[in-house]
Amino acid sequence: MKEIHESDSNSNEFIEIENKKPDGRNRITLPPKVLKYWEKLGKTDSVQIKMNRKGEVLLKPTVSIPLDEMWVYENPEIYSKVKRGIKDAKSGKIKKAKDIDKFFDEL
Repeated sequence: MKEIHESDSNSNEFIEIENKKPDGRNRITLPPKVLKYWEKLGKTDSVQIKMNRKGEVLLKPTVSIPLDEMWVYENPEIYSKVKRGIKDAKSGKIKKAKDIDKFFDEL
């Protein structure tokens, strides 16, 4: 069995992890290896389930976004500015505002 590596995260290749049979209620639990890998990728709060015409199932880890924040992700220009701002903040390109009201007035 092939090991999962970080470089695989952008690949569309499927890697066999384990062969499982459904239990008496037709449930299949995810192997710990899958859950640990998803944990490395970041917070996941749900799984999107997709199926193709051959019956192959794809489980895609997802994160829910609060409805009042969705507009950011739907607007590419705003989303790129938010990403740039986060990158700038991480690299120390920030200014401290002494007077918050003045700061907002100057924007």
